[in-house]
Amino acid sequence: MIRKIFWSKYTVVGVMTLLLGLIIGFLLSDFPLIVFDNKLKVYEVFNLFLTLSIALSIPFIVKKSIDDKRAIKAFLSEEVKSVINNLSLIKELIVKCNINGTIKREDKDDIIRLFNNLEIQINSLNEQLDISFKTQSKNMITEIKEEYFTYDRFVTNDDLMCETYNVIDAGFYREHKAHYCRLEVKLKKAIHKINFF
Repeated sequence: MIRKIFWSKYTVVGVMTLLLGLIIGFLLSDFPLIVFDNKLKVYEVFNLFLTLSIALSIPFIVKKSIDDKRAIKAFLSEEVKSVINNLSLIKELIVKCNINGTIKREDKDDIIRLFNNLEIQINSLNEQLDISFKTQSKNMITEIKEEYFTYDRFVTNDDLMCETYNVIDAGFYREHKAHYCRLEVKLKKAIHKINFF
């Protein structure tokens, strides 16, 4: 293997070119002499070591910083996706009740429980964003919370939670769908915004 590398055409051509250059330089009496200045100053040595240490350390520090930031963004994006999944559970429950033609007390309790879980997740997301991207995420998380509370108030504070409300009507279903879509869009936009931080 070493023999192949040494005798490759590129190596032979390179060595031949070097020898040809030395012969031509010697014949023309312009043989290049390399002379080193043996008087080194302390600051030159220090400058050389400082330059080498910076050149070797920067790639490791910058790469680690970029990798850490990428991991944080991926984690936060997964958290937002988890919030969207829990949000879809509320929609699925309301769709199921609409298809069944009735909504029971257990379904209403499940809706309230799912909203509580969703609120806990959004607050957790808020705290995590405050740690990593406090200034960039402030407006985004405020918009998400406002949309969440609007959606929550519409579903849990409306006629749906009354004991006499047993069937989801078309008006409620349409309004619910609109509120759900607005919150879902805010959360999907949040994933994009997180990736641009």
